[in-house]
Amino acid sequence: MPPDLENALEDVVPIFEAVLRSIAKRSMHSRGTTAEELEKHFRKLGSGFQNVEVATRFFLDHLSVHDLAVPSPNDLDLLQRIFEKRHPITHNLGVVDRKYLERARALKRRGRRSP
Repeated sequence: MPPDLENALEDVVPIFEAVLRSIAKRSMHSRGTTAEELEKHFRKLGSGFQNVEVATRFFLDHLSVHDLAVPSPNDLDLLQRIFEKRHPITHNLGVVDRKYLERARALKRRGRRSP
């Protein structure tokens, strides 16, 4: 993978996380969630917004948002696969590890069409 593409991939995930975290905090605060409750939710979430599936579930559970403004479920799966490719680049110097392979297999199984 070209270095510029690797850098873009490394940068896009934390930006995605920061934007979703800001939107979620503002939305929850405007709905009456206290600062203490926000702290509790986001401490528990950790870096969960770096995972598209976790982010989608959080927005559904806490804000009743059914999608993340992604045109289709296929695009959501593509975004998740792109984010998964970041893991070995960012954390393993580009070396694919078991964690990445397990996630990639799970996504492939989930994305299969029924015969």
